[in-house]
Amino acid sequence: MKKRIVYSALLLTVALLLSVFMSSCDEIELSFGNDGMFDSDTDISTDTDIVVADPALLQYTLLYDGTYGVSVGLATDAEFIAVPPTHEGIAVTVIHTDGFKDAKALKGIDLPESIVGIGMSSFAGCGALKYVNISEGVRMIDGNAFAGCESLTSVVLPDSLESVGSASFSGCTGLLSVTFGSGIKTIADSAFSGCSALINIEIPDSVTYIGELAFEKCTSLTEVTLPDGVISIEPYTFVGCTALERVGLSAGIKTVSVGAFDGCKKLVEIGYRGTEEQWSAVSKYDGMGSVSVKFN
Repeated sequence: MKKRIVYSALLLTVALLLSVFMSSCDEIELSFGNDGMFDSDTDISTDTDIVVADPALLQYTLLYDGTYGVSVGLATDAEFIAVPPTHEGIAVTVIHTDGFKDAKALKGIDLPESIVGIGMSSFAGCGALKYVNISEGVRMIDGNAFAGCESLTSVVLPDSLESVGSASFSGCTGLLSVTFGSGIKTIADSAFSGCSALINIEIPDSVTYIGELAFEKCTSLTEVTLPDGVISIEPYTFVGCTALERVGLSAGIKTVSVGAFDGCKKLVEIGYRGTEEQWSAVSKYDGMGSVSVKFN
């Protein structure tokens, strides 16, 4: 009888300890690999150990289409957030407008394939944000989505993405590289304005529109080639790109708008994929100065 009482007491103690442990598991430690990609399965040796928020701390809002949108909720101090693909068995499809705005502690965000839209200013002002995983499935990144994310160094955009919204990466002063997917069509006004560390950028053939001030003051940008589908360079698209030396344009270009290359002090050559006769028919603003044109 005494043994049975002792055994029961032991089981009760274990149960209480487990209960305390589970209730404290709002946060767990995971690691980033040396390539900046999140790795939850492998014990990678790294100097960057960060705290991951429990998805239950996020705020979920039911949308008109019956899916969920998500925002930071109670996870304001989280360093890493892995957004779950579902909540209560229903798909999570949208990052809300201002959803994670000014989350000062946030260093990494992992978005699942269920996400189709990243809302306006959703991660704006997240100055510590270094790692972003934008999964296949996202079709739109709205205006100012990552504006002012000064620690962000690299962005890989999925093939599903069609539009990069206005000022979506503006002021990302640490951004070194952007990799576009094959489905991108629109790079909106001021999309990469003030990305002063961006050295070069490859714009896919799928792009048909690049907005005003899209690459304003990208002061490290040295060369850019526009695809055949872009027929107009909008006003001030590359204004203040002081390191820009060469621009490649297709024979389909019809307009080089006012101020497109103002302040591009090192621009010495435009590589034009057409004839001299075709170039003479292009509507060009007067301020292009002594830039030489090389015909292909």
